[in-house]
Formats: sequence, C-alpha cells, structure tokens
Amino acid sequence: IAVLLFAMVVFSSFVGSMTGAMTELRKLGSAHSSQLYMLRKYLRQNLISRDLQIRITRYVDHMLESKDRQLQVKDVPALTLLSHPLYSELLTILNKGILTIHPLFKQMG
Repeated sequence: IAVLLFAMVVFSSFVGSMTGAMTELRKLGSAHSSQLYMLRKYLRQNLISRDLQIRITRYVDHMLESKDRQLQVKDVPALTLLSHPLYSELLTILNKGILTIHPLFKQMG
C-alpha cells in the first residue's frame, strides 16, 4: 500500500509539472497571438493595402518567433548571481565571434 501511495504522489507531481509547463506555453502563444491581432487591427483601421499588411504581419510574426527562441542575458536572472570574473568570461566567449571579425582584434587573437 505504501508503494502505491508513493507512486500516486510521484505521478500527481509529474502531472502537476506538465500542467504548469503547458500553461506557460499557452501564455507565450497567447501573448504572441495578441500582438499579431493588435497589429492586424491597426493596419486595417489605417487602411493599409492588403499586400503590405501581409508582408508586415509575416515579418513581425517571424521576429516574434525569433525573439522567443533566442534568450538574451537579461532574460536569465540567474546570471546576476555570477561573480564579476565569471560574468566577464561569459561575455567574452559570447562576443568572441563578433570581435574577431574586426581586423584589429583579428590580429590580436
């Protein structure tokens, strides 16, 4: 009976975490949809041509999806817990590709 009770607790915990994850996904999708709805409404109210509306909407949709996929440093609060040397090393690694493009840094690297 104890094993069955333990299994029920573990299973309900698993279901709870899955429900929470699904709720987060739904909220993200809802914010995305809401922004696109407001954009389409704005474009229609201002009598923007259908062709331009489609192009603008596709572009904004693409940018919103890209933004959702690519996390920025500011999106990860745990990074504020890093010591200054660790944070500096992280930023150096993240920006290494950008810096090595410049001829001055290319010679130094």
